[in-house]
Amino acid sequence: MGAFGNFLSLRAGRDAASTLFAALALVVGLTSSVMFYDGDTNWHVATGLWILDHRVVPTSDIFSFTAAGRKWVTHEWLSELLMGTAFKVFGWSGVRVLTAVAFAVASGVLARELLRHVGLVAGLMVVAVIFPVLVPHVIARPHTLALPILAIFVAELLRARRAGQRPSLWLLPLMVLWANIHGSYILGPVFAGFFALETLIETAQDRMRATLPWIGFSVAATACCLVTPSFIDGFLFPFTLVKMKSIASISEWGPAVFSDMSPLEICILATFFLVAYKRIEIGVARLALVLILLHMTLQHVRQEMVLVLVGAMVLAEPIGNALARSRQDTTAAVGAPRVAAASPDDRAARRISAAALLAIILVCVARLAVPEPREETAVTPIAALAKVPIRIRNQPVFNEYSIGGWLIFNHIRSFIDGRNDMYGDELFQQYLDCAHGNTARMSEVFARYRIAWVIMPPTSPVIDWVARQPGWRALYRDKLSAVYIRDQPAT
Repeated sequence: MGAFGNFLSLRAGRDAASTLFAALALVVGLTSSVMFYDGDTNWHVATGLWILDHRVVPTSDIFSFTAAGRKWVTHEWLSELLMGTAFKVFGWSGVRVLTAVAFAVASGVLARELLRHVGLVAGLMVVAVIFPVLVPHVIARPHTLALPILAIFVAELLRARRAGQRPSLWLLPLMVLWANIHGSYILGPVFAGFFALETLIETAQDRMRATLPWIGFSVAATACCLVTPSFIDGFLFPFTLVKMKSIASISEWGPAVFSDMSPLEICILATFFLVAYKRIEIGVARLALVLILLHMTLQHVRQEMVLVLVGAMVLAEPIGNALARSRQDTTAAVGAPRVAAASPDDRAARRISAAALLAIILVCVARLAVPEPREETAVTPIAALAKVPIRIRNQPVFNEYSIGGWLIFNHIRSFIDGRNDMYGDELFQQYLDCAHGNTARMSEVFARYRIAWVIMPPTSPVIDWVARQPGWRALYRDKLSAVYIRDQPAT
């Protein structure tokens, strides 16, 4: 392992190892069984196709009949444009490859940061702990497309801290890109602010002189968040969303559950054990950052990816320093001697990187050539929808929340879908009341919106209710979906 340690001390060696790791992550993404399990994927692609057709970003609802014309902050428009383009050119295979490549890039950046500080064996152990947390979240949605931007942004902030410099200004255009890709962009200025605090605390002399450039960068990064089609509405979107009362009813916005041992729990316990056992010294700013990310994850399970990715990167240097002290191996510390750039090891590393990159390209091309059929699932009721006549499709529907995206993709106006921020608490609560079996609310909603057909899971209380109502009949039923239509006009 000593020879390989010297190999990894090279920048080219770390590049080679991280490229190989990115290739592994790519394979994971290309073979993921959960890539399309989320119904929101379908309306994201539909939005991208709409933008391609109309050459404009929508500013009001164009997909539902319950909120038609209502103001819609399309804050992820660029992700949707990318997904729509990938679908238009390559079908669902293109969407899968796009998502897998984003995950691979983020994984490569993570691996490179780990290898810089903790070495191969410790790095593999960290990956083995955090990868099971990351993989279930690798689905075809904008948050995965934003993952490489998040990783690159944090890696560059860490590089600037090591060098004792302000962050590079090229991160500001990246911040603009991030603000148009996904709502997690708000984390960029926040992270810069934490590293500004770290600079202030840990700089021995001329603290304000060292800190002011970081503060200025954080302010500039915040200003970049406004460079979106939605301007101030887009900037305020993350704050507006988390204030909604109804989002607690959505599983990804629910709290982390520890009733059974989970990959997240293993990751948290392993980190606490390592910090205590190796007596890892973590600066107060980084510790506060990790604890805040942990708090966010305990509140909303969707933040798991941010916690493990950013947490691993910001703790890599303290962990590496602790490991170096424990084995009294100064060659593992930051600033260790590097092998000459023209050495055989360097040339071998470059060949490995080139071969791995070529393999990634060939695998992606091969995967694009293989059609990706959409399978019958709870969020893609293909067989059920095929049974619904066109004249019925054009009438008001009451649909299950996660099916809304599939209806939109098939040019059917939905009652509800994943854009709960656009629908608002009141309308979303109406849906929840019906879905939970409130018969009085069902009668009110069905009359108000003149519901002509229903598509819900067969075990839904809504299906039980309509089955007992006069003038309704079953059109289709399987283990995933049930369709009822109204034979008599709504009064």
